[in-house]
Amino acid sequence: MKKVIIISLFVLGLIIPNIDVKAVDVSNEEELRAAIESGTNDIYVEENIDITKPIVINHDVDIESWGKFLYMKSDNTLITVNGGNVIINVHIVAGWDGTYNENGSRRESTVKGVGNGLVINGGNVLDTWSIYAGNIGVEVNGGTLIQNDSYIESRKYRN
Repeated sequence: MKKVIIISLFVLGLIIPNIDVKAVDVSNEEELRAAIESGTNDIYVEENIDITKPIVINHDVDIESWGKFLYMKSDNTLITVNGGNVIINVHIVAGWDGTYNENGSRRESTVKGVGNGLVINGGNVLDTWSIYAGNIGVEVNGGTLIQNDSYIESRKYRN
């Protein structure tokens, strides 16, 4: 019996340090970028975030929100996934035109021909929110995109 307990404790000692329970709340681009780059698996977006340079994902990550948006004005790709199992539960607006509704909320409108929402070069991506892009909504070069009630609108623009 003593041997079983010692072996069990040894096995638990090997397993427990490898269990990744990191989770982090983010409210701005720096926090989001730091969480992704540090290898955090569970990220919760608390506020709408302006993204100034592309986000690259190379590992398993679950980006969640309750209806929050990532906005990028520039003519870049907002998110590129190169590997991992990735869940994106946040709205993406690539090529945002900077316009607001009368109530002060941002519009999801984009500049025609500007901005790509999501590029998948590898891995598995579960996209369950919306993507608005002035150019390409989603480009799959490798890996897999699993759409779950997603809304993808490319080349949405305002004159």
